[in-house]
Amino acid sequence: LILTGARTSEILGMCWNDLDLDAGVWRVPCRGTGHREVSLSAAATALLRALPRLGDCPYVLPNLATRKPYRSLTQSWEVVKVRAGL
Repeated sequence: LILTGARTSEILGMCWNDLDLDAGVWRVPCRGTGHREVSLSAAATALLRALPRLGDCPYVLPNLATRKPYRSLTQSWEVVKVRAGL
């Protein structure tokens, strides 16, 4: 989120085919206007390149059980806090 300035929902729904990592561009789908382009920093591009790709899934950050995007980060954050003892 910090590296792109995008909304949480946009990050959660990010698809590999919307990314041009060589050009450092993410084409974020927008209702009515088609898409808007987000320039990706070198750090964001490196992070995305390091992520594993699931061959049967178009999403960059899918729920591994459903292969669909998460709806929010709330539950995941709660799990992290519990596992960290916070």
